[in-house]
Amino acid sequence: MHPFNPSSLPQNLYFKEEAARTSHPKDDYIVKREVLSAASEAEAWTATAPGVPQSQPLRRLVDYCIHSATGVPEPLEALRSGSSAGLLRFSGVVAAPKGDLASEATPQRRVEGVQELLGFEIVGGRVQDGAIASQGAPALVLVTGQGRYELSRPAQAYRRLAADAQGLAELVVEVRRALKTDPELGLEGLVAPPGPGGG
Repeated sequence: MHPFNPSSLPQNLYFKEEAARTSHPKDDYIVKREVLSAASEAEAWTATAPGVPQSQPLRRLVDYCIHSATGVPEPLEALRSGSSAGLLRFSGVVAAPKGDLASEATPQRRVEGVQELLGFEIVGGRVQDGAIASQGAPALVLVTGQGRYELSRPAQAYRRLAADAQGLAELVVEVRRALKTDPELGLEGLVAPPGPGGG
């Protein structure tokens, strides 16, 4: 596998989102759009903040890749390893939590090699009107020291790993619904043995 090089990606190719008609969001065509780069994650958040409540630390992450310090794509599951989490980083486009990604009116900034990845969440619904809905197809949410990102369209080099992660998310959400358990319960909680006195 060739190392992932974020700077080699075309910076003017982005994907127009539509309402999801299946379990995955549908991206029908590519739209050319110039996106400015940000020097840091904090700068990207400031630039994509207009109209976003301070109590809602959420952004979308587009054209993204989770990778090692040397640029090798890594699965999201690697964030669950204490020895790996601190070594991973992400590159991609930070976008406001709502708005058409093809529109110049939707603030976006490209970042590269962002660290402080704390983990990820599997949430039972996708972003709607700037907030994560409780129903619908599952969303994968990346957590950093800055805030949370709903993972949208991955970079070409990351599509296979992103599809694997989405499949896991759908499995977890289906099990949650079948067991009628905590909608925020992760994979470990679903398969953990019952505590003292449990059935």
